[in-house]
Amino acid sequence: MTNRVYVVDDNDDFRQSLIWLLSAEGFDAYGFDNAQEVLDNLENQPDCLITDVRMPGMSGLQLQRAVRQVGSDLPILFMTAHGDVPLAVEAMQNGAVDFFEKPFAQDQFVEAVKKACESKSSGGLREEVASQLTPREREVLELVVAGSLNKIIADELNISIKTVEMHRSNIKNKLGVKNLAELVQVALKG
Repeated sequence: MTNRVYVVDDNDDFRQSLIWLLSAEGFDAYGFDNAQEVLDNLENQPDCLITDVRMPGMSGLQLQRAVRQVGSDLPILFMTAHGDVPLAVEAMQNGAVDFFEKPFAQDQFVEAVKKACESKSSGGLREEVASQLTPREREVLELVVAGSLNKIIADELNISIKTVEMHRSNIKNKLGVKNLAELVQVALKG
């Protein structure tokens, strides 16, 4: 089965070259020049979204928030020509699976897209990660990776915020990570 990938970038040449690259690697790649078009086409259920950070109108970070607000756990990769640490941190804290600064190594980028698509098809978590966790910890981790805050996780799972914090701490210890960005990378990418 071919993975459907959405690419959103307001730079036509870059977007077209990325679609060509991904198509050559066997992906079913579709290009959009603005974030609203992506939102209008989410019902086609892409396996991965690749978005530029800075675009006219809705930014990539705003697109990420909008995708999460409609309840989608779509894996999102960010790319930017204007890389700065606060943007990358915000994207990762909100559940991005990776962040690339343009220009990037094509082979590393394609590998990240493959892994993102695999994470979507396996319910989000890598099997070797999920197997180390209790069922409740897996539920918490899936919501963390989707970008949910502790309060939202607590409400959704009908547990206290302190219990969510305890589960997050246990998950980090079991997986040997120190922060949210590492946790997301280990859970989804390896």
